[in-house]
Amino acid sequence: MVVWKSHGTSPNDDQIEWMLERLEKAGTQRFGKGNGRIDRTMRQVPEHFHAHLRDAQWLSRRWTEKPSKYSGVGGQRVLLT
Repeated sequence: MVVWKSHGTSPNDDQIEWMLERLEKAGTQRFGKGNGRIDRTMRQVPEHFHAHLRDAQWLSRRWTEKPSKYSGVGGQRVLLT
């Protein structure tokens, strides 16, 4: 998941591109290349821009696995540059 640092709803195109590139990189590291899709729908927190990279099993895992403290899918938080 990426969240716009300014916590507004309208980052510019360059900011969105930067965030989504990092999200794609993290998703590739976590799930493998081509095993996820970006979901930009801001359902539960519409007050600021955020996006998720969801693997094909995310919905079923959402109800069957306990979320991790940080990411909801397990693993360590890693700063991607």
